[in-house]
Amino acid sequence: RVNNKGEAVGLGETPTSYHGFIWGANGWRFWPVPQGTIRSIATGINESGQASLMIDVGTVDMSLWRAARAQGERVTLLPSLSGGFDWAQAINNHGDVAMESEATNAEWHAVVVDMHGSLFDLGSFDLWEITAINDKRQLTGTVQPENGPYQAFRGQPGSGIERLAIPEGYSSSWGSDIDNDGTVVGIAHRAVNPPTPSTLPIRWAPDGEAVDLNTLIDPASGWVLRRAIGIR
Repeated sequence: RVNNKGEAVGLGETPTSYHGFIWGANGWRFWPVPQGTIRSIATGINESGQASLMIDVGTVDMSLWRAARAQGERVTLLPSLSGGFDWAQAINNHGDVAMESEATNAEWHAVVVDMHGSLFDLGSFDLWEITAINDKRQLTGTVQPENGPYQAFRGQPGSGIERLAIPEGYSSSWGSDIDNDGTVVGIAHRAVNPPTPSTLPIRWAPDGEAVDLNTLIDPASGWVLRRAIGIR
């Protein structure tokens, strides 16, 4: 993950484990984590240099991942639905962290935690993963109904979620990123290859219309686009 200042976050190895790092104009460093942390992963960064982290506060033999927000030398653990597993996946420019949180019934819920520590639960809705959050707290990612296909979604606290259309002839889709207008990009997939590519890059407009990005480039270019992973 990288912001417009060129600051990047990710995962780096230490002699005994791995931890989330930040890299920028002053070089790179690992995020400081609470004492007793087994391992950590940095999953997102905003324009203020705040990052979303996943921190393992369990033991070497049994992990217990919790979500956190980091800025400078301060790392703050975030509220949880049950105190069980939490996966912080993205952060917006207001410091809102989007995460997957385990409820008391072991279902995974889409959750947003704001800068004041307020937790907004969007529910379970067959959640598979969250990949992005915009500055309006709209999320995207992927759901997987029982015995059904993977499907891209768009959701927001207070408004529920919208399962985005899978293009005709394709069997599943994944949401990768969302801009502040609510436009989602991702991919659609089909099991067979010729004569159609197995994956297509898709843009879902705010009204839900799905467009193959290959239709927006010159056919004479010789290019075949396969994936859409980000949008500004």
